[in-house]
Amino acid sequence: MDVKVFQTFLEVAKEKHFGRASENLYITQAAVSARIKQLEEYFDTRLFTRHRNNIQLTSAGQRLVGYAEVMVSTLKQATFDLSLESNKALQLTLGGTPNIWDAICKML
Repeated sequence: MDVKVFQTFLEVAKEKHFGRASENLYITQAAVSARIKQLEEYFDTRLFTRHRNNIQLTSAGQRLVGYAEVMVSTLKQATFDLSLESNKALQLTLGGTPNIWDAICKML
């Protein structure tokens, strides 16, 4: 099972709207619906109740949230750890005003 399916599930659970979830994930609404359908078929249960612009988690959906959060965060952590192991450089970006250097030099 692709972790993107669980990311999509969590986004729909948070937004309670397939359209907003699709916008946040930069995928089509049809892709969101297909991923939710895939999860529901896999677990053989409904995860959301759908009533005109009112999407709610079922009790099974509520129980799945915790597991989905763990899987998504675990994958993110593994990706981070493996990128460090393969000596990939980390990037740090700082922002400031154009004259911040002047302020720092005065402090020195």
